[in-house]
Amino acid sequence: CIQLFERQLAVANGSAVNNFFVGNAYLHQKQPEKALLCFQQVLTINQYSPDRYYHDDSEYYLALSYLANDQLE
Repeated sequence: CIQLFERQLAVANGSAVNNFFVGNAYLHQKQPEKALLCFQQVLTINQYSPDRYYHDDSEYYLALSYLANDQLE
């Protein structure tokens, strides 16, 4: 599953939707350091987009990624 999302991400890295789902896949696979990058990318993309896809959800999962990565501060 992650390989499929990674291929999509390679084609459309500027997609908040792709980054969101890849981040969730990484988090589910216990790879929080990679998930962090994806959720941060969603928030960055959404700064310049009126759509703000998965913005609130990305903030939530970003926090979970920090916790899973033992980054409590």
